Amino acid sequence: MRIGLLNNLRAGSNKDQVWRLLQKLREYPEVLHVETDSAGAVPEALSDLSRQEVDLLVVNGGDGTLAHALTEILEHRVFDDRVPRIAILRGGRTNMTAIDLGCGRDPVRGLEGLIHAARAGRIEERTERRDVLRCEFGGQARCGMFFGGGVIHRGIDVVHATFPQGRARGVFGSTVVVVSGAGCTPPRCRHPA
Repeated sequence: MRIGLLNNLRAGSNKDQVWRLLQKLREYPEVLHVETDSAGAVPEALSDLSRQEVDLLVVNGGDGTLAHALTEILEHRVFDDRVPRIAILRGGRTNMTAIDLGCGRDPVRGLEGLIHAARAGRIEERTERRDVLRCEFGGQARCGMFFGGGVIHRGIDVVHATFPQGRARGVFGSTVVVVSGAGCTPPRCRHPA
């Protein structure tokens, strides 16, 4: 099984985790990895992993990174007609999907566990099928694992713009912003075909 890691260098509030993950990758040269530092870099990074025929895509980032990856894979068909298995590491500022799936706090240990499971042929045991939501707003489609009427996404954007990195980030910071009224017009959503 060919493993590829999409590593969002700007995700999370702990830069030490990013450094530890990059160091750990040196122990596993068979793991392909691409690094991004903005949402705009995700399409090319995924295209690179697609060209290398990745079977298991590991996403190190938060819910925003995962949403960008899912949108590129399902909407823009960056992997053509195939969809790789997708694993997420709890490496972002907002990790609702990772928490929902029971991912541990340490993305380095999570990656190591995935690599060992793949080497042992035990990825099936760690696989859980989940539906993906597709929301269309203003003619643009976006895929993700949670529906919040745009409030979650807008809340995360406001938190990132309001609080300094490492302060009031993650679920707490987003909750404060969402509760304080980061409203939006609800998009139309459905499960992708």
